[in-house]
Amino acid sequence: MNQFNHSSLTRLSASMYRWANRASPSALTTPVDLLVAEFEPLFATKRMAAQLISKIQETHDTTTFVLRPSLHWQGFVPGQYIAIEVDIDGVRYCRNYSISSPVSMLEKESLISITVKRVEDGLVSNYLADNLEPDALLHISEARGTFTMETGTQSKPIRIDINRPPLFVAAGSGITPIMSMIESLVECHSLNDATLIYAARSKGDVIFEQRLKKLKTAHPDFTMVMHVATEASSPLNQQALTAYCPDFSHRVVYTCGPAGFMSTVKDAAEALGVDASAIKSESFGSPRQKNALANLTRTRGETRTAESKVMLTKTRQTLTATGEKTLLEIAENAGLKPKFGCRIGVCHECKCTKSSGQVMNALTGKLVCEEQTQIQACISIPVGDVEIENW
Repeated sequence: MNQFNHSSLTRLSASMYRWANRASPSALTTPVDLLVAEFEPLFATKRMAAQLISKIQETHDTTTFVLRPSLHWQGFVPGQYIAIEVDIDGVRYCRNYSISSPVSMLEKESLISITVKRVEDGLVSNYLADNLEPDALLHISEARGTFTMETGTQSKPIRIDINRPPLFVAAGSGITPIMSMIESLVECHSLNDATLIYAARSKGDVIFEQRLKKLKTAHPDFTMVMHVATEASSPLNQQALTAYCPDFSHRVVYTCGPAGFMSTVKDAAEALGVDASAIKSESFGSPRQKNALANLTRTRGETRTAESKVMLTKTRQTLTATGEKTLLEIAENAGLKPKFGCRIGVCHECKCTKSSGQVMNALTGKLVCEEQTQIQACISIPVGDVEIENW
């Protein structure tokens, strides 16, 4: 019995995963789904899973993970992302990562990929790079996000206005959703004078370098510009953007990268008269407003409260809240597993009942009316002592 170790369980889980992928949805009824999800989540139809097939080291700090999602996974549109769930030291964490593979990879091989860049002190990105090995199982969401273009398959080609070809402007790991877009365009024979401007800190930080070179060689009408900070004579500003792409103002702009970088691209596009509807940018949901923490600090200063207490009526626990952590993050850091969905204030799956106290909306930086009892845990930051009735 002792020989049935962790590796044996991993192989068993992988085998069960392959069996579940061959099973029809009708074979996994709701009662069965509820039962086996406790034993083997890959059988569940309501909570998708994926098996890690391989890892590709893209740069010194960036890794591509090739995944085989459940047969019941609904697919994606290039530019979208998925949420990945991992349990680290008993706490469940959820992060969003763009799909970096073309649609054909899913259609032909039943595979997708995500590309993850290590973040300094980033718990999940470092965990994935250091601990995830082939055959590992991950919980994933359905594809999300509106950073997309009109796309299709080989039988339903992408249609792009030839008078407004696409301009892709990426920085760092912002190339991941754009890579999926470009390769999907190629497969639909619709690259159509597309231009890519890719900013990286150094040559060693260029993600997908070989894939991009291969694309450029195969498609001479595809313009690709590498703006490497260590070699560039000036920053990537409006002047540089227009030098790289003289007809910038006549294109549809797709940009992805750090917030400051995207602001620069958007400002340049607007200054050149590009209509707002023709400027599309990646965002994993609505980011916290810059003034949220400032408002939180000011409010706590006015009440002379450096930290807050979060009292949980149902479990009879009292947690400490400091900084800008949301109620959901506070609970998870304490080892609790409250219900959640999108984690960005959209789906309302994390709604909880506040019986007393006040919270701030992390997206707007505004205080939520104290009389409001139904709040979203994923975007609610305590500003004083708060009591949650149903946790």
